[in-house]
Amino acid sequence: MQLWEHYVVLYKSLSPTMEAHISLPELSVILSCTERNVKLLMRGMREQGWIVWSPGRGRGRRSVLKLLADPDKLLADQAAARLEAGQWSSLSSLLRQGKFAALGQAPLLRLLEQSLQTYTYSKGDADVLRFPTYRIVGGLDPAYVTRRTELHMVRQLFDTLVKYRRETGEFEAQLAHHWIPGERRWSFYLQKRVRFHDGTIMTSKDVAGTLLRLRETGPYKDLFRCIRGVDMHGDYCISIDLHEPVPGLLSLLASTAASIVPANREQDYGDMPIGTGPFRLSDRNERLLALEAHPDYFLRPAHLDQVEMWCFPELYDLRQQSRSEPLEEMNFQHYRHTERQEPWQEVERTDRGCKYIVLNQRKAGPLQRNSERKKLVICLTEEDIAFEAGGNRGPRARRLISEFDHDAEEKCPESPDEAPLPNEAIHLTAAIYFGGSHEADAEWLQEKLKARGIRLSIRLVPFEELTSDATLAWADLLLLELPVDEDAEWTLQVHLMSPAALLQRVLSDAMKVQLQQLLAPVRSEPSREKRLDALLAGEGLLLRTNILLPWYRWRQSASFPKELEGVRISSFGWVDYKELWFRS
Repeated sequence: MQLWEHYVVLYKSLSPTMEAHISLPELSVILSCTERNVKLLMRGMREQGWIVWSPGRGRGRRSVLKLLADPDKLLADQAAARLEAGQWSSLSSLLRQGKFAALGQAPLLRLLEQSLQTYTYSKGDADVLRFPTYRIVGGLDPAYVTRRTELHMVRQLFDTLVKYRRETGEFEAQLAHHWIPGERRWSFYLQKRVRFHDGTIMTSKDVAGTLLRLRETGPYKDLFRCIRGVDMHGDYCISIDLHEPVPGLLSLLASTAASIVPANREQDYGDMPIGTGPFRLSDRNERLLALEAHPDYFLRPAHLDQVEMWCFPELYDLRQQSRSEPLEEMNFQHYRHTERQEPWQEVERTDRGCKYIVLNQRKAGPLQRNSERKKLVICLTEEDIAFEAGGNRGPRARRLISEFDHDAEEKCPESPDEAPLPNEAIHLTAAIYFGGSHEADAEWLQEKLKARGIRLSIRLVPFEELTSDATLAWADLLLLELPVDEDAEWTLQVHLMSPAALLQRVLSDAMKVQLQQLLAPVRSEPSREKRLDALLAGEGLLLRTNILLPWYRWRQSASFPKELEGVRISSFGWVDYKELWFRS
């Protein structure tokens, strides 16, 4: 233990008197050291000005000890010294030590907040972007990633054969520089000399292995089972054979799921993935996820040298306890700071995705009936949560994806009411997961339904278990967040067409058949516009039967120092680090 840690032990033992008549043997017990070391510690604390120490004269005489230093200040001083030295991991150990819980972590957390306002710090000539988050990033194997933050990280670490550009509505070359479409056989010609992060060259073997694996594993496998096989023609050409014509194949190949991974992977690949993207994962632990620029990136390399995401859930907890500010998830700065040394710039945009609620039609209870689901939907949409609950909550969502909001009424005619049930007390259970303001949203739901005589119980489950069979056995409704990739067609296919998708698994058998009939043309339809129409028709069925409730959209924002350029919020609500650079 360091000297200041011994002082904290004394403070906790003698508080609140702050002054004591005490013997050396008693101090020896408190400090868990010999009487000789006690004398050394007292001398050191007195030299620091932390105590007044008047040792007793003679055997058995008691000494006078007066405590002068504020332990919170000592803690803050230690934190400041470690921050200045760049010892962030050491700082996190201070937060883990239970001995500080009684003193309160607020001063340390305030200091941490202020430090996190500085985006770049000196590491030679390196440009380093650093920001906090409330949770550590999960697994990053593209075949399994479904959550917004992880999807964003996949885009930083990996590349796909082709890339969809929403501004033009076209697919562009990426790892494949040319392709030849066909009815049941497509050919792709690969970029040469593309290196993975470990220095190995990407070849057709890696591409074929990626696509064949997608048919067999992960939440997207049903969408990729249209692939019958992959032939390799040397190191830089492949042919994809299909069971049937799939005109929309490029949507699948441009998705995060189809990010190209090495054919040879380690057992911990999800924790320490290797891709070909503009950044590579350089460090990862319980507090830190660090990316560094890929020096051999085959396209224009990144301007930033390093990106550091620091996980401090204590900041999130502090905000939640005080409720002094909305719990907002922001790019870079995931906690809005109240004080800054100088003004920062801020950009905003409305999320293309939404918070949405799914009503479980399969669970026995009142929500098996459309009339009861309709009452619930009306109750939750008659007032504006953005106005009532504030924070980053934005406009009401009418469709899952914002660009289709305008035709919600046209394509979702109201269904006829069923005969109402007798009035009776209704008790429902909602499943939510931690973070992203879900807790505050659930409380709003609870109060809103309570006013209508509906008792709503909230159960918090890990994200990985949210849509498990076990959860669907007891959950009447589920609160989720929809991340939207650049390609809306891919996003709608993921959530509507896969048998593993939540929106299929909550349906009765009869409703599932209706949905599949509406979605049947999607695979074989040559026109992208008509494929989207079929997907929207399927979504419309779930809307008008009140199984799906798109709720509201985030007002996403990014705060950043004026020296940082290239800030643009992506479809996932984050910022692509490859586009960032410091003017200074």
